[in-house]
Amino acid sequence: MGNYGIKISKAGFSVLTATPDQLIASSKYNMLKVHAAATLTKNITGAPKEETYTIAHNLGYVPIYICRTVIPASLSGYGAAVAYWQPTSSGSPVEVLYWADTTNLYIRARYNNDGTGYKFQYQIFKDKIV
Repeated sequence: MGNYGIKISKAGFSVLTATPDQLIASSKYNMLKVHAAATLTKNITGAPKEETYTIAHNLGYVPIYICRTVIPASLSGYGAAVAYWQPTSSGSPVEVLYWADTTNLYIRARYNNDGTGYKFQYQIFKDKIV
């Protein structure tokens, strides 16, 4: 690897002599580029109910995205916890489904409990899903 571009080496390795396995990042390789990132915070009353949130990205293709949901600490029994789609009978405070199309990211949440501070965190990348 030539000594050019932007490189970040792992602790204990010289950036000048590091092999690709010893790098955290290098401009020589493709890296995900963030298009948008945010946290939606929702306070819910009147559960059970279902809501869908739409976040426009307008990229014209289905992008790579990462999403997670943080359940309010008062409802999880363990402090803030990540939720996922699961049967209502499980007793989860919220069930969440994420998906994207060529213009939007969607978050569908089925709330099983009232609560304050449900957080939906997402990052949308400029990269296409191959």
